[in-house]
Amino acid sequence: LAAALGLELIAAEAHRSRDTPAGHPEADDLVMQAMAAGGSAFTPERMKSALHLCEQALQLSPDHAQALAWRARILTFLAAGWPSGDLEPQIAQAESDITRSLAQDSLVASSYDTLARVRQFQYRLDAAMTALTQALELNPNDAQAWHFQGRLLIYSGMPERALAATHRALEISPRDPLRWRFFHHLGFAYLLMG
Repeated sequence: LAAALGLELIAAEAHRSRDTPAGHPEADDLVMQAMAAGGSAFTPERMKSALHLCEQALQLSPDHAQALAWRARILTFLAAGWPSGDLEPQIAQAESDITRSLAQDSLVASSYDTLARVRQFQYRLDAAMTALTQALELNPNDAQAWHFQGRLLIYSGMPERALAATHRALEISPRDPLRWRFFHHLGFAYLLMG
């Protein structure tokens, strides 16, 4: 079974790469630097540094799917953690970026997670949940997506379901450096349940 699946994956990747334009190595490198900066420590300085790296990558390759997706993700992180002024243009930019990214590659689970974050800011919780479902279908082992689903379920008034999603995140990543957020939302769900 594994060998057959491996052959199918190789064929699918060969088909995808045949239909994908050649990459831009410098832009790819900048995106990897942005991922490291934005994914390792949640500080406004790190997020702004990651945003700047994504923008540099997009100057080199304006339709770079990963750079668009990461810029959208960083914009949502900045809006959530360090809101400044009018968030509407920031969320509109994130929506445009993630939509363009998904149009190029609809098989990236983290892009659907980012789309869910954009939809949350737009108060479209049903659309956010749909995007997260797609993310988890593509990658059922994404602890952060399970955690985010738990958070959305809390916001939607479904604390029992939120507990299950958040416990799944802890099962997948019991030593996650951000697991304090998992416990925070578990506590919130229990509080809502009485």
